[in-house]
Amino acid sequence: MKITQLNTCTVKIWTILYFILIWDNINAQNLVSNGSFEQIYCQPQNITVYRFCDWEQPPNNNATPDGFKDSSTGNCFPCNCNIGDNTFPGNTYALDGNYFVGGVGYYIQGGLVNARENIQTKLNMPLMEGHQYKIGFSVKLGSRSRYIIDHMGMYISDTAYVIPNNYPLFSVIPVIPQLDLSGPLYDSTNWTSLSTSYIAQGGEEYVTIGNFTLDSALNIINNPLYNPADSICLLLAYASYIFIDSVYIFDETATTVIDREQQQIMLYPSPATDKIFIKLKDESQIEAVTIYKMDGRLLQKQKYVDGIPISFLSQGIYLIEVKTDKGTLRSTFLKE
Repeated sequence: MKITQLNTCTVKIWTILYFILIWDNINAQNLVSNGSFEQIYCQPQNITVYRFCDWEQPPNNNATPDGFKDSSTGNCFPCNCNIGDNTFPGNTYALDGNYFVGGVGYYIQGGLVNARENIQTKLNMPLMEGHQYKIGFSVKLGSRSRYIIDHMGMYISDTAYVIPNNYPLFSVIPVIPQLDLSGPLYDSTNWTSLSTSYIAQGGEEYVTIGNFTLDSALNIINNPLYNPADSICLLLAYASYIFIDSVYIFDETATTVIDREQQQIMLYPSPATDKIFIKLKDESQIEAVTIYKMDGRLLQKQKYVDGIPISFLSQGIYLIEVKTDKGTLRSTFLKE
């Protein structure tokens, strides 16, 4: 009997420790896969030279942002470089690691209007409703750019944004980004960090980066560093070219596991097979229940009515969030 009690206690302790370690790791990890563009040469994508893993252009967008690598010989496609230049839009190096990406934020050659180059990726897991996230990325102006613009942002969405077929090949995406540059981007020497906090609606799992503002609403300034005699890359005489690096989304919501007695939540039976029932000791009203895998992936969200069906789940440990009229409680349960 004592041996059985010891084993049960040990299992519970290791279950709690496992959950704490896994969930803390989820909080600490960047939900943007390959956020610093260090993983390269994956499936073919419309990013020139370096096919950054997990990144691509929005569907139907045939623009071609450019991948760059720190190199003494320079990244001279599709133009040329001056001696000592690292990239054709202007000399620069990665902020984080050895690789970075760049694209057109504004371009008017041949009378083009709202010409843009965007990049897009799918997150490691959907964002959780009500959680606060720290989102951000870094930008730098290509010094050979003729123009300076005051918008460059990050847009978070439930699905991949698909540019309609009747749009031009280069086209602005008509959305309002959750994070946007607030003022002209003059700096072509130092990386400029952009960041903000974002409260998730729940289910968002795509990030798109680019300039989402129409030409007519842009504050367009002549770059004082632009040299009209510079014939290295003529396309930059019509453009504002922006470098991008270090893209991230971190979950800021406190999710430390607290003893169920302190959280005033009881789950039964334990382990459970078909249904799990919830009892709140402070008699607050349950509004919704959400079940996640231990890696944070959303499995089910519903109103609480006479228990939560869990027969569809495989054996294992799961996270449950109980939204009440007084706040949100979190715990784990074991599916047998």
